[in-house]
Amino acid sequence: NERNYRSRMTFTLVRLPGGRVVAGFHHLGVPHRIVDVEDGCILPEPAVASAWTGLRKAWGDGARRLPSGRNLRLTLRSVDEGVILVVEGGRGPGRPDILLREVEGLVAVWSNTRDGGGKLLAGLKHVHDTRLGETIRTGPTTFLQVNTVASEALHRWVIEQGGVGPDEKVVDAYCGVGLYGRDLAKLGAEVLGIECDAEAARAASRDSPEGFTVDAVAVEDRLAEALPADLVILNPPRIGVAAKVTETLVAEGPPRLIYVSCDPATLARDIGRLSASYGVVGVRAFDLFPQTAHVEVVVVLARTADELGNGPAARLEVEPADRLEDSRAALPENE
Repeated sequence: NERNYRSRMTFTLVRLPGGRVVAGFHHLGVPHRIVDVEDGCILPEPAVASAWTGLRKAWGDGARRLPSGRNLRLTLRSVDEGVILVVEGGRGPGRPDILLREVEGLVAVWSNTRDGGGKLLAGLKHVHDTRLGETIRTGPTTFLQVNTVASEALHRWVIEQGGVGPDEKVVDAYCGVGLYGRDLAKLGAEVLGIECDAEAARAASRDSPEGFTVDAVAVEDRLAEALPADLVILNPPRIGVAAKVTETLVAEGPPRLIYVSCDPATLARDIGRLSASYGVVGVRAFDLFPQTAHVEVVVVLARTADELGNGPAARLEVEPADRLEDSRAALPENE
């Protein structure tokens, strides 16, 4: 879907003189200017869009029922139970009890703390998100892809390209809530997830299948000890992987790598760093962010023949341009 696909939306609220409130998105050409968004935004899922409309009506004159302060960041996220609100910035709790009562579908209000965690202001302490048949208990700031349908197509392709069999050893680096690791463990692999975000690591570990363990530590501090392995999956944030990670992989990495990237620039940088030992054998782009310039790219790499002796990447084999597919091509017709 090119519209109404985002399960999470973040809005900036600014209180202006005279009690006026502007809340919406940063202007593309003038970033310090906030474009007021009341309703009718085409990006969020219906539940999130409805909660935003309801929140604007419920926050009162001058947004007095929200924490005080000139600038706030308001994130609405869809979960199995409804929609949660996470407030970043400001002082005091405001009146989250009134917001819960008056905003249809809102089930919890959190404040985002300086350490990156959250403080429950009102509502449900525990919420869940179901992805790919896995129901995971998540926290207020747990990262999950905003495009549920397209991200499932991406996930299926990664698992397929991994080609993992029973008893193979896999490192799921930057594993988040562990969706790759969970599925691969169910195929019989021994999977180590590495995730430095404590909230995500707890979500990944909770009710995990046999064969999947998670270390809450930075990838660059754990990867060398986790090797050797048959496959390493890299799914870093926008900044890409640390130089120490690529150095470790070049020196002693597995026969296969899968790199999932949300920034083609850092992806190109990191592939360049890996090129001493790896060649690209497959690429696919997924349009996880319709109506934007962003794209998710998955690259499959194999250790070169010089490194393996007679490995599969004796030469660089990149899929022809006419075979590079976005997520729409990868989805069933009825989706």
